[in-house]
Amino acid sequence: MPVKLFEQTLSSGNYPIGQTRILGVPRSALTARVRVERFIFYPFFGWYWKEIFRQEIRPQDRICYDIWGTTVQPFWTSINC
Repeated sequence: MPVKLFEQTLSSGNYPIGQTRILGVPRSALTARVRVERFIFYPFFGWYWKEIFRQEIRPQDRICYDIWGTTVQPFWTSINC
């Protein structure tokens, strides 16, 4: 059974349309999780963050993502870096 001794969250901040960023995973990481969210407005509910996708990755892997669409209907895929 895995034991979480230390968990760290890194935030990339906001990405305007057409932007690219590189995020590094700490060298001491044993596992990593990528979570991408969008800030969306729904009538009667207001503004809130909604998840687009979440993926567990190995820290040593170099993985890139292409995200497109609208805030209402986003799409994503893993691509070669």
